[in-house]
Amino acid sequence: MDSIRKDSRYDLLLRQLRNNNLCTVEEIKQSLDRFCLYLYKHTDIHYFSFVNEKILKSYISYHLSINFEIISFVQVIKDVNNFLFFLRNNQYEINIPKIDLSVENFNLWMRL
Repeated sequence: MDSIRKDSRYDLLLRQLRNNNLCTVEEIKQSLDRFCLYLYKHTDIHYFSFVNEKILKSYISYHLSINFEIISFVQVIKDVNNFLFFLRNNQYEINIPKIDLSVENFNLWMRL
């Protein structure tokens, strides 16, 4: 993990998280950290403004592909919701991705 922190892109992602009040709650902090680590390892994204619905779905698909070994399905969904909450409450001047994670969204769950 220390070698990752030395990377400027990872630092940039973390700095975007640290400038808010949500990171005082440990569970949310861990959730956002996991999402940042995913962005760092599996995408080439530098700024949260480039996260779209496809990236959110790929986060879920990634954990599905490893049979939820790292975290549970419920926690994956919480991670996505926490990230969306973070975007909404930090007034990013972006189009916040719209993704329906409800059980009623049969099409999403069948495609995963």
